[in-house]
Amino acid sequence: MTKVFQKSDQRIKFLAYLITIAGAVPFYIALVSFIIVQVHPFYSFCVIVYSGLIITFVCGSNWIIILSASNFKKINLTYYLFFIINSIIPILLSCYIIVEESFNGNSFSYIYLGTILILLLFFDLIFYLNKIIELWWLKLRFFGSISSGISLIIINIINL
Repeated sequence: MTKVFQKSDQRIKFLAYLITIAGAVPFYIALVSFIIVQVHPFYSFCVIVYSGLIITFVCGSNWIIILSASNFKKINLTYYLFFIINSIIPILLSCYIIVEESFNGNSFSYIYLGTILILLLFFDLIFYLNKIIELWWLKLRFFGSISSGISLIIINIINL
């Protein structure tokens, strides 16, 4: 029975690594594209929309973490406020940045989105310190958020 659970844990870790790497690759491709050639504004907007979707995806995974942790802890108002701050505000900010970019072409959109991705790591650190997530998950999120966030910030610096 323990071997089945070990295999299941290994599969979950493998899938998490695969999804994280697959989600980070478009940021690297975008960075290389912006370095090598003058990128069409439509492609630039697609990168911004993709960044917003990734932020939404990360917040969604945090929802799952919070909801699964609530099964083991007593749910109180503070826990729900933490949930709202962790999930809804970054999603609304990324949606606002996408809408702002589509209408006005804000020149700092990449910096804003990259900063949101990096700041979401603070929630993961809180989850880890409260023993809600394991160290491998924190390392994985650190890799995904830092590499993607820095790629976006570099893209913004290139475009200034």
